Amino acid sequence: MLNWNNLKLDIFKAINNYPLMDSLESSEEIISLSWSIPHIELGNLFPSFRGIQKYFWSNKNGDEYIGLGLCQEYKTDLDIEKLEKLINSSKNKDKKIQAFATHLFTKENDTKQVVNNSDWKNFHNSHYIVPMITIKNQSQENEQTQVIICLKSNQLNNETAKSRTIFKIESLMALNFDRLKKISIKNTTVLPNRLEWNKMLLKSEMAIKEKVFNKVVLARKKVIEVECETLAQNVFLKLLEQKDETNYLFYWEKEPGKSFLSLSPETLFCKKGNELTLDSLAGTRPRGKTKELDKKLRENLLRSQKDLNEHNFVSSWIKSNLEEISHNIETSENVSIVKLKHVQHLHTPFKSLIKNKVSIIDLINRFHPTPAIGGLPRKEALQFIKENEAFERGLYSAPLGLLEYGKAEFCVGIRSAFVSNESISIYGGAGIVIDSDAKEEWNETETKMKNFTEMFSHE
Repeated sequence: MLNWNNLKLDIFKAINNYPLMDSLESSEEIISLSWSIPHIELGNLFPSFRGIQKYFWSNKNGDEYIGLGLCQEYKTDLDIEKLEKLINSSKNKDKKIQAFATHLFTKENDTKQVVNNSDWKNFHNSHYIVPMITIKNQSQENEQTQVIICLKSNQLNNETAKSRTIFKIESLMALNFDRLKKISIKNTTVLPNRLEWNKMLLKSEMAIKEKVFNKVVLARKKVIEVECETLAQNVFLKLLEQKDETNYLFYWEKEPGKSFLSLSPETLFCKKGNELTLDSLAGTRPRGKTKELDKKLRENLLRSQKDLNEHNFVSSWIKSNLEEISHNIETSENVSIVKLKHVQHLHTPFKSLIKNKVSIIDLINRFHPTPAIGGLPRKEALQFIKENEAFERGLYSAPLGLLEYGKAEFCVGIRSAFVSNESISIYGGAGIVIDSDAKEEWNETETKMKNFTEMFSHE
């Protein structure tokens, strides 16, 4: 049984006893201290940290990470490449440094530029954060939870700095077990509305016929205004109930009142050493309410030439890009079905070995956005999205990930929502090809939003 206060005392003693750092040492230096403690359930613990910048990451293997506060942040491609080298340097193998990563869906030319609308104001194109505190459970180590404290050298260069560091850690580790508030819905709006959606799809159909692009992925947003002071915590716990081996769970509270959540089934890429794995996930049907109906919908999806063509766009594009940077490409000959709570998708996994050294930024630029969330050809599809969608996507359908020694894993931020104070913006998209039907695609986006919308239908 873990005594949280005793853990904090151990951390404070370790910092007090740590040798004073030379004030001239590089500010890039990250000092880490780590503890192994009895296993604790991180998902249930996470909502108890309130009013701070925090992260949660859980992958399909069930590895879980909590990040609290800020040790160091990186926002430019050059700095992110330095971070990757820092984490993977042999001298840092035992430091257990993690970095939580986000990219916006579209990247402006200026790496410091941010989106200035109400939702994504002050969000950076790329943002990699080494938290001050990381708490992690790894699936192969069920008996232990690791706690890692990451500090910069100037936080340990004198006794005053040490005292401030201890005070900061004390505030980050404070737990709040107050009951969550009940959600009361005030209003719901959609962007675009049904008529605007039909017009946008008609316009995309014309562009496809004119061979501007073969496919474009268009998105909708549903904004639900509520009365609830603990909205983000409520939503996180509801998503945690749905988390299984088919999806990732990602949460970033950038600042109090602004949180992004994703329960994504899609791996953008996972890099372990020189091994690279990716998902091709495109083509959708809802889940059936009975086994018979579910099977019928599955078979219909596997026979649908429209969906198979859409899926093939994505798979062929991924394979072509893999061939440029890797060898020994492995993939299944037959398209399979991955079943989620509300939808089922056509799925093709890929695995390969990278030929030469490739940075994380190189992989992001190469594989994001895939035709599954952008379109094909990419440039023309993204231009259409920019000119016709009614809102900035921000972190929706963008790369979200975690870096640690020897590994970088990113999912695609679909099945996601942005919580801003007492409103939640829920996103859903659909791939538009030559045979798409506006009503069917609207219904598909509604189904994809159900991970979130069902939470509010029972309040």
